[in-house]
Amino acid sequence: MRNAGRAMLPVRVNQSPMAYRFKIDEPPQKGVRRIAVRQIDGAVKRLTSDADRAVAVHESRRAIKRMRSLLRLIRPGLSRKAYAAENTAFRDIGRMLSQARDLDVVHETLTWLGQRHGADAASLLAPVAGHVAQRRTQSFAVLEADVVAEAIQRLEAARVRWSRIKLSPGTFATLGEGFEAAYRGGRACLREACVKTSDEAIHEWRKAVQRHRDHMQLLRPAWPEYCEARYAAAKLLSVWLGDDHDLALLKAFSATASDLELKRGQARAIAKLCEAEQERLRAAAWALGARLFADEPDGLARRMAIYWATASHIAREMAAGEPEEAG
Repeated sequence: MRNAGRAMLPVRVNQSPMAYRFKIDEPPQKGVRRIAVRQIDGAVKRLTSDADRAVAVHESRRAIKRMRSLLRLIRPGLSRKAYAAENTAFRDIGRMLSQARDLDVVHETLTWLGQRHGADAASLLAPVAGHVAQRRTQSFAVLEADVVAEAIQRLEAARVRWSRIKLSPGTFATLGEGFEAAYRGGRACLREACVKTSDEAIHEWRKAVQRHRDHMQLLRPAWPEYCEARYAAAKLLSVWLGDDHDLALLKAFSATASDLELKRGQARAIAKLCEAEQERLRAAAWALGARLFADEPDGLARRMAIYWATASHIAREMAAGEPEEAG
C-alpha cells in the first residue's frame, strides 16, 4: 500500500531541484519544454541506475504520469493529431513498465493486509504471496532484458520532440483552458464513481484526481498557499484511491491468475477482506472528493487566471523596484 497507516499526515509540494512547476516570469511554451525535459531525463536516469528495481520502475512511471498530466494541461494548444500521438506514446511506455509494477503492488498489499488483520489473514493470503514472490523473481530478468531498453529508447525520442514543442497560443490562456477541461472531467468522474461504485469507475476518478494534483503543482506560482492546500487535499485523496486500486488489483489477481491454484472459497474470502478495506477508504474519499471538487469549473478556472495574472503583475513590479547592480 502506498501510505498505509500514514495517510493523514500533511502532504507538501515537492521542493526538489527538479521542481515540476511553471515560473511566473517564464513564457508557458518555454516552461513546458523545461518541465518536460526534466521529467523525461529523470525517468531515464531512474531506469539506467543501479537502484532498487521496484523503486526505479515506480519513480519512472510517476514521471510518465506527470508528463501525461502536463500534456492534458496544454491540450488546447496542440493539434488533435499531436495530442493523440503524444498521449499514446506515453501511455504505451507506462504500460510497458506496468506488469512488473503491478506485481510489486500486489506484494505490498498482501504484506500490509497480513500485518493489519493478523495471523488468520496472513494464512489466507500465504498461497497468493508465495505465487507473487515467484512471479516477481521471474519478471526481473524479463524487465532488465528488453522492456527497460525499449522504454529508454522511446523516452529519448520523446525528449527530442518535447524540447521543441510549440503551443498555439503560447500564453496562460492555453493552460487555463486545459485546467478547466481537466477539472470538469474530474467532477464528471466523481459523479460516475458515486453512481457505479465499481473498481473501474473509482480507478478513473483516481486518475482525474492525480491530474488535478499535478496541475496544482504545475500552477503553484499563481498563489502558492492556495495551490498547496488544494495539492495536499488531492494528494491525500489520490493516496486513498490508490490504496483502493491496490486492493482491486489483489482481488483481480487472486480471482484470475491461471496458474494460481486456490482452495474452494479462498479467492472469495480474499475478495471480502479487500472489499471491507475498500469500503472504509471510500467513505473517507467521498467526503474529501466532494470538498475538492465543490467549485464550478468555469468559476475555479477564472480564479486561477486572476491569480496567475496578479502574481505576474506583482513579480514585474517587484523586479522593477529592485536596485540596479553596481557596474
